[in-house]
Order: sequence, then C-alpha cells, then structure tokens
Amino acid sequence: MGDQIDETGERGERIVGDTFLILLNTDAACVPFLLGPRDRAVRWITVFDTQDPQVEPRVFEHRTFYPLAARSMAVLRADLSANSAA
Repeated sequence: MGDQIDETGERGERIVGDTFLILLNTDAACVPFLLGPRDRAVRWITVFDTQDPQVEPRVFEHRTFYPLAARSMAVLRADLSANSAA
C-alpha cells in the first residue's frame, strides 16, 4: 500500500507514500461502506469527514463498516502499523 506510483523521483528512487481512501455518498441515506475487499493487516484512520469536520480521528479495523453519512465525503488513511502486530 502506498507503493502504487509507477514514476520515479529525480534520482531514480521509488516514490512511496501514504494510502488514502476517499468515500463519497450522494444518496439521501447513510451507507455502510465495507473497508477492504480482502483480508489485510491494516487499520483505517479518519482524516476528514464532512458530516463532522471537527471530530477527532477514529480508527476502523479492516473489513469493518464505515458509516458514511448521507450526502457526505470522508477521507481515511491506511495505518500499516497493524502489519507489525500480525
């Protein structure tokens, strides 16, 4: 994760960064969004949620549901430190 960039840096080094998940809900109802299609050792941390921009970051385990509010957007960041716990 975070290693999907094909380009290289100025000195030919791989470019690696954080992995983000952007969720959009245009529906009038809340949508429970499943985080991840397969098992991985990763957690997801909220960076921003338009439903409550002032809320503290929350941690969601992989393969759990994120309650994406009606007509909202959320950005989550992958926390790969879960790999060391596995």
